Amino acid sequence: MTHGGHHYIRQAMRLGLTMICLASVTGCGVVVSTDAAVLRPLASKCSRLANADLSNTTLIALEWGGGTTGIYPAEVFDGLDLSMFNLQDGGTLADRAEEFEQRLTDQINQIYCDWDQANLLVLSSSDADKFNVDTKVLLTQGVRPDGRMDIGEAEYDPCDIQHDNDAVIFGERIRQLAGSYTFDEWVNVFANVTAHEIGHTLGYAHINRDNRPDGPNAPYVELMLDRHTMKEMRREHRFVASQSNCPGQSPGFLSAETTYDFDAPFSFGR
Repeated sequence: MTHGGHHYIRQAMRLGLTMICLASVTGCGVVVSTDAAVLRPLASKCSRLANADLSNTTLIALEWGGGTTGIYPAEVFDGLDLSMFNLQDGGTLADRAEEFEQRLTDQINQIYCDWDQANLLVLSSSDADKFNVDTKVLLTQGVRPDGRMDIGEAEYDPCDIQHDNDAVIFGERIRQLAGSYTFDEWVNVFANVTAHEIGHTLGYAHINRDNRPDGPNAPYVELMLDRHTMKEMRREHRFVASQSNCPGQSPGFLSAETTYDFDAPFSFGR
C-alpha cells in the first residue's frame, strides 16, 4: 500500500499516451464488448449491481501468476507464493489456494459494492480472460525494484481519466511485516491492500487522519486513511471516502515511504 502524500509525475511519454486516450472513442479502458449473460452472475453478489448497466462497469483483473505491469514495464515479476503465508491453525494459504482467491475477489467486490460513486467489478484472472479489462492488479511475491518498503503501488489517476491503470501488490513485503494470521485475517489484509491501491487508480488520494470521515468507534476502518498499521489491515475496511477524486494534479504515481507500528493499540489518531 502506498503511504504518505508524495506524488511522482509520469514521464512525458506517459502523459502523451493520456492525450491519445482522451481523443479515442473506444480505447482507454472502455468495455468494447461485454457478454452480459456471463458478467451478470459475477456481479450478482452485489445487490447494487444486480440491475446496473454492466457495459458501464469498470472491470478490474487480479493477476496471480506473475508477469509485467505498466508501472515497471522492464521488470518481470514472479507470481504470489501462497505457501509463504502461515495460518495460525497450521499450514499455509497454499493449502486453501482456490478458496483464498475466491474469498479475496469477493471481499474486494464487497468493499466497493457499498460505495455507490461508480460501478466496479473485480474479476479473477480466469474470468477476466472473457472480457476487455480496464485495470490490472498484479499480485507478486516480489518487492519494489527500487528497494522501497511499500506493500503496494498504483498509478494515481485524478478524475479517473484513463480507467486502464495498473496496480501491484508486493507479497514479500506483506509477509515480512505480518505474522501467522487466521485465514479470514489474511483475506482482509490482501483485500484491503488491493482495494486501497484500486482506490488510487480511481483518483482517490490518502485521507489525513485528522480529517477522517468516521470516528474511533466505527465498526470498520476507512480504506484510504494514511499510515495504516498491520492491526488495522486485519480488520474489515470500507470505502467511504468523501474527498474529491479530481484534485489539481497531473496523472502520476502516488507513493511514499512506508512505516508500520506492530504493537500500537488500534487507533484512528496519529
